[in-house]
Amino acid sequence: MGLLCAFSVAAELRQSWLGGGSQVTLGALENLEKKINEDPENQSVLAQAEAKVGAHSMNEFSKVITICGKDVPESVQGLTSSQRTSYPIFRSDDSIMEGKTPEESYRAEIEKFKSDEGAVSAREVITPGYAFVAVQNGLSICLRQDLTFDDAVLTLIHELTHFVQLDPTNEADILSFKDENEYLMNRVLVPGGEVDAFMTQFRAQIRQEKSRSNIPRKIKDSFNDQGAFLGTREAVAQFVLLSEYQGGMGYANHSYRGEYAGQLKQTYLSEVTLRNEFASAINLGNSNLAIFVGNQGIYRHNLSVYQSWIDQGVKKKNADLEAKGRKNLAKAQNQIEVIEAYLPVKREILAGYKQELVRRDVRIKAFETKLGILREAPIEERQDESQNEPPNDLGEDPTVD
Repeated sequence: MGLLCAFSVAAELRQSWLGGGSQVTLGALENLEKKINEDPENQSVLAQAEAKVGAHSMNEFSKVITICGKDVPESVQGLTSSQRTSYPIFRSDDSIMEGKTPEESYRAEIEKFKSDEGAVSAREVITPGYAFVAVQNGLSICLRQDLTFDDAVLTLIHELTHFVQLDPTNEADILSFKDENEYLMNRVLVPGGEVDAFMTQFRAQIRQEKSRSNIPRKIKDSFNDQGAFLGTREAVAQFVLLSEYQGGMGYANHSYRGEYAGQLKQTYLSEVTLRNEFASAINLGNSNLAIFVGNQGIYRHNLSVYQSWIDQGVKKKNADLEAKGRKNLAKAQNQIEVIEAYLPVKREILAGYKQELVRRDVRIKAFETKLGILREAPIEERQDESQNEPPNDLGEDPTVD
């Protein structure tokens, strides 16, 4: 999940939130905080955002707020950045022979990965043969330098909603969507997506201005004069996705344009990489399995050798030879027990890898089919309805990483 943007509220002759400066200052952020804390609902959103990154004050939280750079389009009022990093961990032979559970086998490496990546949230999948951990990190918010104070407050409320609720580690499987339209609807309806962000922002705006007059006409009747939401989330989703010409925000034809195909390709490439990792794990696992089976035969053969040492030592009253035989016999018996415990677990793990490989191959074929369809009917052709639209006069046109 990448970058998400806030809607700009028209404001004339109001003071800049930076007070004429060009850098984020603690004083400017504390002024926003003071205004936000006048509204209990807004205050709660800010408190949740601070808690998510372990901040206990605006001074600490200020580290995640910056001025939007020159690469951010002028129409964009604010952006929330969030990254998803994932990592597969394959179970080692050592952990199997040491008798560790799957949880014990992966835990230290999972925690190290989460710490190294600065995770603020994580999703873990633990199986007998592998673990998969995905973390959310890189959280930050940028606000435009030239925002008025009132716009900055509402933009920050919008972005804080993304900041608090969005969790890219729980994204839906992109293959579960039958087409781009279904993908886009889910995109805006997920917890912390544009529907939640705009609802939170508009409700805060109505409470702040004590009026619905500046709420876009298409969505105005979804709120009452106290800011309570009376409509449906689906109606807000349509408002977000509809073109500006149709009274919406135009996300489908601008900010999210081409994203579905891009995400399909990116996920497809990740799927191929993971599939190849399972194939390598199978090859290495089979080689190791053959080595352990061979060692098992060697140790069993050596049992008779060591027993003969014991017998000869007893017969010839050679205590050293007998002791040596008993010592090596015990070691061989122990190694056989370890291998006998290892082999069924390893075979179960390899069977799981093979099932996963089959599943990945099926998914790769599904991706190739979808990407082939998209190549035959590219998303770029879906533009007729917006060719003659007037410029966006409702707010910023968000960009997506």
